[in-house]
Amino acid sequence: MLLASLLILAIIYNRYTWQFRISNDDVQSRHGIITCIEEQSISLKGVRDIQVKQTIIQRMVDVGDVEFTTAGDSNAKMVFAGIKSPFSLRDKVLRQQSKKAKKTKK
Repeated sequence: MLLASLLILAIIYNRYTWQFRISNDDVQSRHGIITCIEEQSISLKGVRDIQVKQTIIQRMVDVGDVEFTTAGDSNAKMVFAGIKSPFSLRDKVLRQQSKKAKKTKK
């Protein structure tokens, strides 16, 4: 019973402390509650690799982690953890990158 309660609290904590956003220009991650907030942002132009990672159990419930990597000096990474339909999210970002690239060429 205690283990189940701790698991539920961990899920609730992660759900309300992590926020992920994809805009037309960038990918953003925000973590924290009230006093300590950490934000990270990567421009869509800077995203060089998008990987989806799933365990067997995550595949069964269509949840996974989406990892964005940049081609900068430090090879910065941003991970969206516990995302529902991670492959759909990856495809959405790839489509937005493609649209952005077409607009830039015009």
